[in-house]
Amino acid sequence: MKNILINFSLPESPTNYDNTSFGDHRTYYYVSTPQGAWVIVCRNGLTTAKIDRHVVSAKIGTTIGYAGFVPESQIGQQVGVITFFAIQEKARPDLFLASIFSEPPKYTKTVTIVTNISYYRGKRLPEYFSNLTWEFLAYQDPEETLTLYRVTGDEGAIEYLSMFAFIEIIP
Repeated sequence: MKNILINFSLPESPTNYDNTSFGDHRTYYYVSTPQGAWVIVCRNGLTTAKIDRHVVSAKIGTTIGYAGFVPESQIGQQVGVITFFAIQEKARPDLFLASIFSEPPKYTKTVTIVTNISYYRGKRLPEYFSNLTWEFLAYQDPEETLTLYRVTGDEGAIEYLSMFAFIEIIP
């Protein structure tokens, strides 16, 4: 998690909303820079107007462009994503948004995996493979024995992960 100073003019009109599927209110924005395309996700009721000129806790990564979130030309393409969580009133910035946008997004391999167990050797999978970024998507059955994650990270680490029989990779 990084603290980012918002020193870049962000769009005020969102491209999409999500109030239910993740348990918190998310607002999505699309930003195109000369260096690449970005999806901005504001969580917990934040908007780009609320975070302007503030230091905000955030995660930076990549995702696949989905219809309704990016222009048609970006659908299916990797885009950068910055997820903003909360305004940090007294924090110093680790990064400046303008400097992030001055470089192309750092693309990594992203896969969706289904596991038939949530634990491996006594640890939840995201903790066991801590060098990957895990995003919980859903439980696939009521007993929570089949769990769906979106995983981003080093291609070699993802290939290592795919060697386990209890994991199904969905490209």
